[in-house]
Amino acid sequence: MLALLLAAAVAAHSHAPAPAASCGEADACGKACLAGSAASCAKQARLLHDVGDDEKALAAFQRGCSGGDLPSCYDLGRFYLDGVGTSPSPAKAIAIWMKACDAGDARACFDLGDETRNEEQTAAGVRKAAVWFQKGCDKGLLKSCVELGGLYEDGVAFPEDDAKAMKLYQKACAGNEGSGCTALGVRYQDGQGGVEEDEGKALMYFQLGCGAGDETGCIEEHEMESGGDDTPEASPSPSPSPSGALPF
Repeated sequence: MLALLLAAAVAAHSHAPAPAASCGEADACGKACLAGSAASCAKQARLLHDVGDDEKALAAFQRGCSGGDLPSCYDLGRFYLDGVGTSPSPAKAIAIWMKACDAGDARACFDLGDETRNEEQTAAGVRKAAVWFQKGCDKGLLKSCVELGGLYEDGVAFPEDDAKAMKLYQKACAGNEGSGCTALGVRYQDGQGGVEEDEGKALMYFQLGCGAGDETGCIEEHEMESGGDDTPEASPSPSPSPSGALPF
């Protein structure tokens, strides 16, 4: 049933952006939610989560997801995975994310890849994870491209493919995904993946990674500039969460 609702919602809004919830308080958002605004359900859920009423937040995310709001589905999956407002249920999270990913939510695709890789630490599990990371990358989530590149570079589930890994890192870095830039910096720093060692390029990519908010890039940049004698005085602020995401 959820899959049909999601598919219908995506089709209905394929030529126009989803309406933004204009309510400002949980009660007002709840009324709009019951009146049929799935986006208002999501906003109500986040407001309830902010004040610690997670059981009601879970119910609101369920209504939003059933109404076709993909961010609601994503966050509902997080609640089930982490046991927020309910008992932990990775199986429910995965089922919800699979439908949300197929309906177009790149974050759901990414988390499916991450969860699959962590839970099924076998070559077959990594191959399954690669499918989800590929979907997330295809839908524009660049950190998913970086994770996919890492799988091609590691060669755990399939033969190493340095050329594919390089293209994925380059795509991510060009899109201002800091971890992709940092991955390129590591390659040039160590002469890995079919590229010659080049400290100048390594430093450049670490600087790009740091500038895009990747903490590892900042650490590597500092170590190269200081000769590795000390550690950074402060880490960069985390990059903002994607619109609609909860800060898990």
